Amino acid sequence: MHSLLFNSLRSHCHDPDPDIQRLLDEARKLLAEAPASAERYAAELIAGKTLAECLGIEAKTLADSYQSACKLVDEKMFQEALILAGFVMVVGPKNAKVAFKLASCMQHLQDYASAADYYKLALQIDHHHIGAAYRLGECLQQLGDDEEANHLFEWTIELARGHFAYRKIQEAAESRLRKQPLLP
Repeated sequence: MHSLLFNSLRSHCHDPDPDIQRLLDEARKLLAEAPASAERYAAELIAGKTLAECLGIEAKTLADSYQSACKLVDEKMFQEALILAGFVMVVGPKNAKVAFKLASCMQHLQDYASAADYYKLALQIDHHHIGAAYRLGECLQQLGDDEEANHLFEWTIELARGHFAYRKIQEAAESRLRKQPLLP
């Protein structure tokens, strides 16, 4: 298990929202049991089932956990969001937006190498995930890989071209190429 996630599981933060607290408690329990569950259901997992399917976790629980992770990120509660995003990533089907959310938590917690790995996963799942391309570039810049970071900023610009909704991220990528970041 990833050290940031492990440390988050050990922290006993309390969320004032009882629904989020319930999801956090369930996620902590299921993540702690995940290695044993994966071993127990190895044949089903190899056959293509998700751990959620094996454990009878409903799609609504996964969706609620993801939405709560988003809310926690908005509230800058990254360790708690990491637990919920990690839970959905571990037990649910591979999903670019979940990988992105998990990476975002790791980036905010300054684990740039792990964040980069999950941004890469998001891009493997969805080659056109503009946010993952840009944020991966940021992480690689933090890790000192400016050449690869610049390739990702160029890819971000290419993905944004012709899409007014992506103008801000396109400008941010252009600024990064000029070494003058616009986005925090």
